[in-house]
Amino acid sequence: IENLQLEAHRKGIKAHIHLFPVTNEKKLVAAIQFSATDKSTDLYHPDDLVNYIDERLTNRNAGTKQDIAKPILEHLAEAVKSVPGADLIIKSSSEEINILSGIIGPSERLRLLNPASHYEFFQKEIRWNDEESRIAKDGININSLGISQQEEIALKMVKNPDVIKSLAEWQGGQALEYTARKSIATASAFGLITMPDFSSINYVLGGKAMERMWLTATKYGISIQPMMTSVLCFARLNNAAGKGIPDFMREEYTRLYQRFNDLFPDMEHKGKIFLFKLSIAEPTSVRSYRKSLDQVLLFANSKS
Repeated sequence: IENLQLEAHRKGIKAHIHLFPVTNEKKLVAAIQFSATDKSTDLYHPDDLVNYIDERLTNRNAGTKQDIAKPILEHLAEAVKSVPGADLIIKSSSEEINILSGIIGPSERLRLLNPASHYEFFQKEIRWNDEESRIAKDGININSLGISQQEEIALKMVKNPDVIKSLAEWQGGQALEYTARKSIATASAFGLITMPDFSSINYVLGGKAMERMWLTATKYGISIQPMMTSVLCFARLNNAAGKGIPDFMREEYTRLYQRFNDLFPDMEHKGKIFLFKLSIAEPTSVRSYRKSLDQVLLFANSKS
């Protein structure tokens, strides 16, 4: 939605966003009406950030651990807070990043040990070569993960559901944390975008805050990598009665959530929108393919 508004603004068009326009229909997130613009806008630096839409991407390359300049972090926070109710919390000390490693790493392991999310990852998310990625035009190209050949072999081994079932029964699989922990160890900082509560509209508005932050980071050459597994599982644990989480995992997720709350106090009832790694890293040479505009955007003419 944010990118659509930015591009419309560049073309002299006003995009009027009507969120959840049909009562009790959550699948229709937004209806968008276009009109001639009077150049007034509530967008954040639209004439600047629109230039970085095509450059914005996920960069999973190892970072240098170099500190990010305080003025840049302040610009990122300003971009987030330009959306009413949105906030950005930055964690950058070695101790804080180590704590996050101890939360995110186990969450990634549990994700792969969970039959439902294992299926989601291996059948719907990961694309095993460039050709598969080009045809599907969605998901994650494995070549963009920044993993070694040995890690890729290990990933293909745990693709087998029987292997995962055995690991879960043995309460094993600690090696499944390795890739996430390796990446986290190269971070300059971590960020968490929050909204006032856990609601559909706040997740949409939080998405706008995320995009403003990400475009701003792209402008300053800061690499962004989403690390959402833990917060998504915490949301399911606390706001959906643990739906989809096997019983044997709930106890561990509860412990991880307590550690998360200790690191981010006073966040109990807020919407945790976006947890991400910030780093200064070499540009990635691989981009994931995405569906064409006509596959995801529908127009209806109006004479009124």
